[in-house]
Amino acid sequence: MTRFARHLLWIAAAAPVMAGVELGRRIFANNDDARFAVLARGVLSQGVRFFPELDGAPYSLVRKE
Repeated sequence: MTRFARHLLWIAAAAPVMAGVELGRRIFANNDDARFAVLARGVLSQGVRFFPELDGAPYSLVRKE
């Protein structure tokens, strides 16, 4: 077996293990996507970039669930 083939075999064996370890740690979808879009729309329409508001309240004080 050549050195290249051995390295390729190690990569092929390690890739599924590395992918499987991270599989349970990531959240694929959350509820923040809609909030970010509404926040961006408010920033563009109001022109307030440093202290954006979401539904009339400063974004830093909006409860994130």
